Amino acid sequence: MLQPSKDRLDYGNLLMPPEGFQLDNAIATSYSLDLDALISIPVALYFAHSLDLNVKQDVVQVLDSIRRASSTVKVFCQKGQIKGPDNQHRLYSFVEPCIVQVPPTHKDSFHPKVWVIRYKNNSKDIKYRVIVLSRNLTFDRSWDVAFQMEGEWIQDRQNNFRNKTSN
Repeated sequence: MLQPSKDRLDYGNLLMPPEGFQLDNAIATSYSLDLDALISIPVALYFAHSLDLNVKQDVVQVLDSIRRASSTVKVFCQKGQIKGPDNQHRLYSFVEPCIVQVPPTHKDSFHPKVWVIRYKNNSKDIKYRVIVLSRNLTFDRSWDVAFQMEGEWIQDRQNNFRNKTSN
């Protein structure tokens, strides 16, 4: 039976790189965005840690991961739907380059909840992960569902595709 107190979706586990791989690039979409949740995401992506770390105790690791993420992670969210932190800290200013606010149209909202992540290893192998979520990028305690799919980029198929299409 489903136990809401125990059966929780862990964003950190979904985002952690596969064994032997490192983050290359990531794009995420969310209607609303909690800066407390966002600031912990780079730690999962770069250091394979869960999202329940203590920002004040792990400042060096958080700062290093945010510095890296500022050029490799983009999070698109609805304009005006960002929740600021309860306690101000300079670290929050470092995630600004990661955020892209999407203005709503007169009829519609920006509402997808998707991650597309590219990982690389030292051998230049590439893996992609696509995650579709039912919940925004927040620490909301609502029930959530996720679909995750992962695959490898196969160089030979890419070259064969190019050769076939250029004829």
